[in-house]
Amino acid sequence: MTPMTAKASFEPPDNFVGQEDFRSAMRRLAGGVTLVTAGQGESRRGLTATAVCSLSMDPPSLLVSINRQSECLAVIDKMGAFGVNIISQEHKLLSEKFASRCGLNGCEKFAAGQWSSSFVNSVPLLDDALVAIDCRVLDMIERGSHMIVIGGAQEVRAGGRVRDSVLVYWQGAYSVLEAAGVRR
Repeated sequence: MTPMTAKASFEPPDNFVGQEDFRSAMRRLAGGVTLVTAGQGESRRGLTATAVCSLSMDPPSLLVSINRQSECLAVIDKMGAFGVNIISQEHKLLSEKFASRCGLNGCEKFAAGQWSSSFVNSVPLLDDALVAIDCRVLDMIERGSHMIVIGGAQEVRAGGRVRDSVLVYWQGAYSVLEAAGVRR
């Protein structure tokens, strides 16, 4: 068996569905809500993302899909590192701020929440995130309006309680997913 290799170029098909049909379909796919962060001091930037998933255990890595117009993506590209903060329902307002729904830009988004720098890449990590992961950029792949950023996990912090509920985005709104058997 020969190993699979990635194609150097990408040729999209001519028969895409309409953007509104696709958006409607993707709203039915629930996604965990994360805060993607990068930079230091006044150059810190962040965004809310649901297009985040684990990629590989060897090496431990994940991928994030980020709009190419994002100011956070520019900092990730420059610094070569980023943080992924998996958040709970207590962070809903913070998620809205990082999604720029409250009119905040740049490092203003970090005024809320307790943040510290990771040990390895000095990216901002949310102290009470369910999990915060410091990643070094391994690859960046441009596809359409977004960049797929592949990051190697270099530090993992479990800050939240295992019994916390996770914030998810589904049908265009926030929802909460609780662990099976957990009562509040």
